[in-house]
Amino acid sequence: EDIFAKTYIINLPERLDRKRGIERELKGIGSGLTPGKIELFPGVKPEDTKGFPTKGVLGCYLSHLEILKEARDQNLENVLVIEDDLAISKRFNRIAKQLSSRLESLEWGIVFLGFFPYKGLKLVDYYQSSSGQAESSKISLISSNYPTQGTHFYAVNHKAYDRVIEFLEDLLEQRSNNPDLREKLDLGEFDPAYIDTAYFLFKVKNPDINIFNVSPNLGWQRDTRSDVTLSKVDNLSRFSCVIAAYRAAKSEAKKYLEFVSPSLFSR
Repeated sequence: EDIFAKTYIINLPERLDRKRGIERELKGIGSGLTPGKIELFPGVKPEDTKGFPTKGVLGCYLSHLEILKEARDQNLENVLVIEDDLAISKRFNRIAKQLSSRLESLEWGIVFLGFFPYKGLKLVDYYQSSSGQAESSKISLISSNYPTQGTHFYAVNHKAYDRVIEFLEDLLEQRSNNPDLREKLDLGEFDPAYIDTAYFLFKVKNPDINIFNVSPNLGWQRDTRSDVTLSKVDNLSRFSCVIAAYRAAKSEAKKYLEFVSPSLFSR
């Protein structure tokens, strides 16, 4: 937790299940909610979609944007942004000091501590080696030209605040006024309504800002009900308790396997 000036955890107040889940994750690395240091950030709940696919997609975008603006206004050296469904790798404490040292020695704008490969890609494509991820006891910061999925675990340096905020606000305005912005700007499959896609577009437009992916991957998303996109399974309300228990067990099993057999998560 000392690596970053402040950590914000995006959480809708009614999602007490996710609040309890992220508290367990923090406890697992010897940390916890701490006023002024590690705090919950109430997720934004817009009244309408404003041209975005859903209210949830817009709320997610706005939540990330508002955190960066608050970090800038508070003159924070850097900020760690977490979504409340984050699962933190058991490797985290093992390499935390290395990560801190590497960040201090580099000029960086954004660092993704956890991400998912984009459609059709594998982790090995990002890590540019035949074995995929680095050794579980060592840390690498790798710059990749490939897009990633997920904004559940990333940090932003103060030197990038203004540029990122301006870019996200501009995309927000354009996307709100023109739902067909993707076609208009010839962005192909990259819809700027989604915050992870917006960050990739930022990287393309701002090559002078160093954006890194951490290897090994230090976090992924727990299998929980999404407020952005409701799955068919989540409509089975009568089985909600069973589904929740299954998802929790699945997430813990994945965390254990990732720790004892990292090669399974390098492909």
